[in-house]
Amino acid sequence: MKCTDFWEKQKELKRMALRELGMAVDAHGGRYSWCDEDGDIPQDVEVPCVCVFLDSGPTDVNIKEVIHDEKGFWISGESVDDYCPMDVTIDDPYDICDAYSIQSITEKIPETEEVKDVTMRQDQPVMHLSHEDLKVRGFDASNVSNEELARIAARMGDSYIDYDCGFWDDMEEACNYYDVPRLNEEETEE
Repeated sequence: MKCTDFWEKQKELKRMALRELGMAVDAHGGRYSWCDEDGDIPQDVEVPCVCVFLDSGPTDVNIKEVIHDEKGFWISGESVDDYCPMDVTIDDPYDICDAYSIQSITEKIPETEEVKDVTMRQDQPVMHLSHEDLKVRGFDASNVSNEELARIAARMGDSYIDYDCGFWDDMEEACNYYDVPRLNEEETEE
């Protein structure tokens, strides 16, 4: 019988949760750890505990560190096992059982002075963002890849048909967040 493809819907929720996790980790310079300098979890620190699909089956894992860069995520932790806890590396974040588990990691990452909220706006995605749009507002788009442009558009969140409804403000905030350099005054088009 035909039915809704909930597997695809779950993957989309995971993608959204991973975008927010990436923004939260990026706010801390691309790496966040709950460990002390010896690599141990201090007794007074509450770490996220998530269910992960490992070769041995679903396993609860206390997350110790998350690294996010242009290649993706590297997540490490320790299995929750009273008899024989083992170190776990999560190479593929889609091995985390559900979007809520990814969300629970993001929720345990503290705010920074610059970033206090990574909530994605749910209106609609930006319909179109070009390198020329960045240049018009004084940003040097010459070294901005298409992937980076897509990240800027995803951070903008809202879709604006005309440019008078916040598009430019959102674009400037996203460009500043991703440290897109400014053009020299004489190169800026108005």
